[in-house]
Amino acid sequence: MKGMVLKNLNSDIQSGNFKSLYLLYGDENYLLKSYKETFKKALSGDNEFNYEYFEGKHTDIDRFIDAVNTVPFMADKRCIIAEDTGWFKSSPDKLVEFITKIPQSSVVVFIDREVDKRGRLYKKAADAGYIAELNSLDAVSLKKWAAGILAKNGKKITVSDMDLFLNYTGSDMERIKNELEKLTAYIGDEEVIKRSDIENIVTVNIEGRVFKMIEALASKRINETMGLYKDLLALKEEPRKIFPLIVRQFNWLLIIKEALNEGGDIDKVAKVFQIPQFLVLKLKKQAKGFETAELEKYLKRCIEIEESMKTGDIPDRLAVELMIAVQ
Repeated sequence: MKGMVLKNLNSDIQSGNFKSLYLLYGDENYLLKSYKETFKKALSGDNEFNYEYFEGKHTDIDRFIDAVNTVPFMADKRCIIAEDTGWFKSSPDKLVEFITKIPQSSVVVFIDREVDKRGRLYKKAADAGYIAELNSLDAVSLKKWAAGILAKNGKKITVSDMDLFLNYTGSDMERIKNELEKLTAYIGDEEVIKRSDIENIVTVNIEGRVFKMIEALASKRINETMGLYKDLLALKEEPRKIFPLIVRQFNWLLIIKEALNEGGDIDKVAKVFQIPQFLVLKLKKQAKGFETAELEKYLKRCIEIEESMKTGDIPDRLAVELMIAVQ
């Protein structure tokens, strides 16, 4: 479905057959930012007279409507973008009435992180134009997209090394793009990105470092686990940010462990519980290092420690150390 959404957007942009209205929403900031720039470039180019941008919850609706009704200057169309206005949660009456009256000479692009699909404005927008939900890509699409960036630069990578790379970066597309640019520059004239290149140059995100912590914990390498935690602290990562990621990973491991014990389909289980697909194989391997009772004990201890953190009975840094020390 997501592939079709992107295909439809790209088709309109490439053909120049624009609808009067687009609503782009979701949690993938890279896609939202990318399409915002693409619409602006495709519709107005460098002609600022035919482009207007509105942002924030205090955007004046009358000014916005006036901008949409303005005739383009020496062009067929104008581009008007309204971002993070909150209108698709509050559905202002004036905008609900106007949304179907957008002149053919204007293309309006609304960009929001959250919308109310039950709201009147959302329903009117669905009738008047095109709505695209832009959330994080699934693992397969993410790999294809990343491989495509490399291919444009004449570079290649093996499937297993791509998995390692994504484990380091996480699924944030902006981060992935930046790290791919670093890798491409690092290997110079070499065609194939190797595992050692990834290990040498790619910055491991906090999720990846937490994964390594739990991996060391699964092998009972407590000193290594504590060392990785101290590395995170040295990088100025807050314990209150680290702790929920640890809890989330233990939850994932327990889910995978129970599915393994019951002979269930791990991939389906991962999909139901929204575990990133590129982590599934690694989690399966990691889960084998724990007994079910052991994971349950860690999670129980996490709940107790989290309560103590909230009440201030245990300093944040010590709280994570106590969780690591559970035996």
